[in-house]
Amino acid sequence: FSIDTSKTPAVIDGQTELRKAGKTVDYDLEGIAQAANGDFWLASEGNGKAKPNLLIRANAKGEVLEEYALPAEVAAQQTSNGFEGVAAIGEGTSTRVYVAFQREWKNDPAGNVRIGVLDLTSGEWGFYHYPLDPAVESGWVGLSELTSIGNGQFLVIERDNRQGPAAEVKRLYRIDLSGMQPAAEGQSFPLVSKRLERDLLPELKRTGGWVLDKVEGAAVDKQGRLFVATDNDRVDDASGETRFMRLGMIKR
Repeated sequence: FSIDTSKTPAVIDGQTELRKAGKTVDYDLEGIAQAANGDFWLASEGNGKAKPNLLIRANAKGEVLEEYALPAEVAAQQTSNGFEGVAAIGEGTSTRVYVAFQREWKNDPAGNVRIGVLDLTSGEWGFYHYPLDPAVESGWVGLSELTSIGNGQFLVIERDNRQGPAAEVKRLYRIDLSGMQPAAEGQSFPLVSKRLERDLLPELKRTGGWVLDKVEGAAVDKQGRLFVATDNDRVDDASGETRFMRLGMIKR
């Protein structure tokens, strides 16, 4: 979808249908980023079973051009929580595609979740570890978004799975991967340091309504304006509401 942010409330004013070989697709899309040439990079979350975690490249018309799966030795570590946010850096074969994993996989240390990077030149995957904030009581904390802001820096959404008055962790962090080399599966992954950029709870509470659980999208436009959106998650165990938030400026 394309969104006109000049209006309040913001208005969805266009859509692009995703197709593979002319047919609609069955992805669980969790992240989107646009490449310099107008292509889209998409992250589809696997379920730990038959549905794999995939990075997908599509053109501006929504035609799927390529799918990239994880190597077998990495996929063997998967759980039911997989790919979330995605970011693409560079152009052509020099592109590096970064993806945030939502929660720890089988061989990750407790409290450390992966950020993966695919090098399109070599086709190889490398990984970093990101230290999660502690979970409250019986809940969990994970990553929901990864947004490039230039010079090897990214914004990361870190959130718990709580809503309403139980919500505690809805935070936007800044990380810097410049000068850090990812490590291959089976090696020790470098540990990322993070800096709190914005606590999102005050904005989620500002209207006096129900605090939403799934803060899952962040974008920074060319002017440096920050936008954050929630996943409404239907109405089975959520309010069904989507918040699209304008949160001021971000220094690139």
